Amino acid sequence: MKMVLAVLLIVSMFLSLSTASADETMYIVGYPDTFLRRDPSTEHPYLARMPYGSVVSVIDEGRTWSLICYNGQYGYCMRDYLNEDDPYLLMEPHPESAEQAFGTNMLRRGNKTPNIFVMNLQSCLIEGGYLEWIPGVDGYFGKDTKAALAEFQMEHDLDATGEAGDITKSVLWDEYADLLMRIGYKR
Repeated sequence: MKMVLAVLLIVSMFLSLSTASADETMYIVGYPDTFLRRDPSTEHPYLARMPYGSVVSVIDEGRTWSLICYNGQYGYCMRDYLNEDDPYLLMEPHPESAEQAFGTNMLRRGNKTPNIFVMNLQSCLIEGGYLEWIPGVDGYFGKDTKAALAEFQMEHDLDATGEAGDITKSVLWDEYADLLMRIGYKR
């Protein structure tokens, strides 16, 4: 019985994919994260976590659930968490100071929601070759961002704590202000 259900699920996904006229690009606007589900329910474990602002392709748009593709995986997402407009374009871009780019609080590992200040930090670290493009600028201060920041700090004779306080932010701004004034975000 399980095998029959699995085959039916695969066939229905294939038919949905083959009958779709065109994929529509949309953005995840569920805050802080939205989950890619294997079926249109919340009863089963999720397939992937999709951070706020992630780009997805909508294959079949339903009233409550939509069949989508996220990073090559097909699954379902609640329609309420999808939007046609990039949520980050609605934010005022182009910081003009270190405080606008990185905020006034210490940036450190562990934030649970995407953060514009961490996104600016990650943009600098990627530009300098300290952080890889994947996972890239996602706004989460995880172990990769911490390690990249510590490497930046060592190369600039700063305390290699992997946390960005006022001195580290000032050095980052001095080095990457041009980049941030072009592509950075401020609140």
